[in-house]
Amino acid sequence: MIVLITLLIAAVLQLFLPWWSIAIASALPALIIHQSGWKSFQNGFLGIAILWILWAGAIYVQGGDILANRIAALFSLPAGWLTILVTGFVGGLAGALSAWTANRFRAWFHPSA
Repeated sequence: MIVLITLLIAAVLQLFLPWWSIAIASALPALIIHQSGWKSFQNGFLGIAILWILWAGAIYVQGGDILANRIAALFSLPAGWLTILVTGFVGGLAGALSAWTANRFRAWFHPSA
């Protein structure tokens, strides 16, 4: 459920703000909802990674395969569609670290919660 909340907040924020708004989107649920540090990391990663994979996949299908193939060649990837997975991993990692940081921030101010 937290993954879906993170995904929806990030999707809305990315319509109006730059890419780094994913940090805000993954930090908000981690600040509000009590969960372990690992669970925050996991939820932040999955929420943003799924969103970015779906978004990049939609762009790829709509004609972005030319750019994806060029980027794949630049990074020595065997196929252009792998850039979608790399994009999801990078975004997921940014979301995960943001959620984990927010969780630690919450634990710092609310050690008993």
